[in-house]
Amino acid sequence: MKFVEEGKVWHFHRQSPPMYCHDFTYFIQGDTVIGDYRCKKLYTENNDYIISDGSVAFVSGIFEEDNKVYTVGHNGSLNKLYDFSQEVGTQFSANGSKYEVDSIKKVNVDGQAFRLFYLKWLPSFDYWDETTIWIEGIGTTLEHLMKTAPMIPNYGWLVSVEVNGKTIFTREGLSNALTSIQVKKINEWMSDGHDVYDLQGRKVTTPQKNGLYIKNGKKFIAR
Repeated sequence: MKFVEEGKVWHFHRQSPPMYCHDFTYFIQGDTVIGDYRCKKLYTENNDYIISDGSVAFVSGIFEEDNKVYTVGHNGSLNKLYDFSQEVGTQFSANGSKYEVDSIKKVNVDGQAFRLFYLKWLPSFDYWDETTIWIEGIGTTLEHLMKTAPMIPNYGWLVSVEVNGKTIFTREGLSNALTSIQVKKINEWMSDGHDVYDLQGRKVTTPQKNGLYIKNGKKFIAR
């Protein structure tokens, strides 16, 4: 799926403690030339990280090439925002951060096929989960479109994406798809003829996602 499309809109929700919350968007509209680059125009609306009065602001030029997404600043500076050309195990840099591709999964979300890139943010840290998900054609599920790494704090999330008024992706659809995959994996894991026990030696019939268990004399994490 293409990332840069005329009429594409990303809907985000931000909820900052203790009570403040609001919705905002990024959208692509029109063409431009900045320096040496022919681009689409990327705007944001009601995004108080960039504008305080809830109006529309130009963010950057944006284009894609060879499964990579680039933004172009007002001064012609080029930034690789996303890179969907990578394979499992490769390390790469994008948007000022370094990543390693942990896994790539294909899922069906709201009737549309997507590739999910599970990335480890490098270097790794012990005090928070440094894994993030990029979705080909969609981008991040984090607080806003330009936040591609799981830096803390994170007070928001992607709600949905549409193209010319047609919804092509929803957060709820992604959650349902991942839950379905997880249940299938656990069912397959449980059906190989070996009993499963928790770390206290009690037999388990319904393992929980990411739980640590013992099966066939070995420790496993239910995925």
